[in-house]
Amino acid sequence: MTTPHYRLVAHPVKGTLTRAVIRRGAWERELTDVFVRYVKPGAMMVDAGANFGHFALIASRLVGKDGLVFAFEPDPKTFTLLEENVALLDQANVVPVAAGLSDKAGELALCEDAGNPGGHSFATKNVRAAGASTRVPVHTLDEFLARHAPARRLDLLKIDVQGFEAKLIAGARATIAHDHPTVFCEVSPDLMRNVGDDFGALLRFFEGEGYRVLNTSLDGAPEVTFTQAENYLRTSGRDHADLVFVCEL
Repeated sequence: MTTPHYRLVAHPVKGTLTRAVIRRGAWERELTDVFVRYVKPGAMMVDAGANFGHFALIASRLVGKDGLVFAFEPDPKTFTLLEENVALLDQANVVPVAAGLSDKAGELALCEDAGNPGGHSFATKNVRAAGASTRVPVHTLDEFLARHAPARRLDLLKIDVQGFEAKLIAGARATIAHDHPTVFCEVSPDLMRNVGDDFGALLRFFEGEGYRVLNTSLDGAPEVTFTQAENYLRTSGRDHADLVFVCEL
């Protein structure tokens, strides 16, 4: 099918997020409207937790022939769908990577979420209904980019990793400190707590690096203070917030 931004292989049966795309005609419209403002021609992007490829597919058109997108998806079945969708693109600027990102390179057990095709996690506590467990490779973003794109600057990082947000950031600190990419991050306090991390520390890291923060869970993606973002995550009753960290150093 065709959405406002790309073509994709969509499955009408339960089991992939593309079923929701068929019903709605698009995926995450409000967040997408903000996302497209920050993708520039020639940019390099990393999509961590790419799933069927929504954000990577959008970025492909916007970064153009001189741009580059690495799309990380550790779940083998979902990765197959990602590859099928990347094959539909008009230009070869998206590189699918069958791996996750964390604070250490190696392997981790990925738990399938039988209740949510977008909820597979490296922590069994973080899935709605635990399915099969598969060991998959993981990288740190710092070492991956040093090996595969040493001469390029990271312009945009999108993170949707079911509680592993802080661990991914820990493995990307050198890149973030050097390149100051714009970071779209789904922050899930309870899921982070289940793996021993504190979302407040993640916010303080970005504040210390000179970033400002937008909360796209609020209408119009307004800029908020880091204290306001933390209070929202503690008191809103929502299980996550889609935050955008922007640095203009």
